[in-house]
Amino acid sequence: MTWAREILQNHLRDFPQAREIEVETDVRKGIPYVEILKEGKVKKIDLIVIASLGRSGIAKYLIGSVARNVLKGSKCHVLLTK
Repeated sequence: MTWAREILQNHLRDFPQAREIEVETDVRKGIPYVEILKEGKVKKIDLIVIASLGRSGIAKYLIGSVARNVLKGSKCHVLLTK
């Protein structure tokens, strides 16, 4: 999963504003929304930022299932992006 961490870090470099705030990244295996919620709880995350759209079929026009489940289960604020 080293390659995934490298890709994530490269994407962060595209956003110079990310240097002005504390941004924490992590790469895990598992059910995405479960891992996201677990990370938020364990690390007492203040804000989860997640893409709002799914990628396949009609899901690309609706909120993605991962985003929906994170919204339903999160104890902190969730920012949905395109």
